[in-house]
Amino acid sequence: MFLDELNSMPINMQTKLLRVLQEKQLRRVGGKEMYPVKCRVISAMNEDPYKLMEEGRLRQDLYYRIAGYNLVIPPLRERDNDIFDLSKFYISRNNLNLNKNVSEITSDLKGFMKEYCWPGNIRELEHFIENIMVRTEEEDIYLRQENIPKYILDIMNTNNQENGMENQSVESLEEKISEFEKDLILKSLGNNKWNVTKTAKDLGVSRQSLIYRMRKLDLNKNLT
Repeated sequence: MFLDELNSMPINMQTKLLRVLQEKQLRRVGGKEMYPVKCRVISAMNEDPYKLMEEGRLRQDLYYRIAGYNLVIPPLRERDNDIFDLSKFYISRNNLNLNKNVSEITSDLKGFMKEYCWPGNIRELEHFIENIMVRTEEEDIYLRQENIPKYILDIMNTNNQENGMENQSVESLEEKISEFEKDLILKSLGNNKWNVTKTAKDLGVSRQSLIYRMRKLDLNKNLT
């Protein structure tokens, strides 16, 4: 059973899901009879689970129930090489659907694709490839930048500009927050002789959350 965007599930539904996973049985809405459930559970979320738990948007006990193995998949903009491997797959599929024979991507289009921020991730890339191939001549083996529809090109250029401005402001803000957070944690750790449990209590966070923050901020003294 695949639970997509688990972080968008209301807390009361998370409680019911946890009960099903623990007891391995469920009851239909309005029914009385219990039915056994036997399945593997795979879940996905698009936010940091530790942050979600801290904000009260994800039940801690549910997370530990489903998080036996974690896989972090970075966004497409952080996986430059994957862009073209995935493009080959979508080109191949569209060759069959559109009766085309595309096998290459021009160097200028590759450069454009590599610089783009891809806010829509893989779904956006799939849509992008299909729209270019629709406009590619049947005998042409190249995917070309001039075949990008104008409305898509305008959107992509706008997204790139907004992403550039956003990154500048976010990086500056994140740097200041990280510096303040690091100073605060270091001061509290010093007051508690680097005892993590006591420090977490003083800061009003869970021990696990503090350890996560220490690793994130590269505070590497032995945890006690």
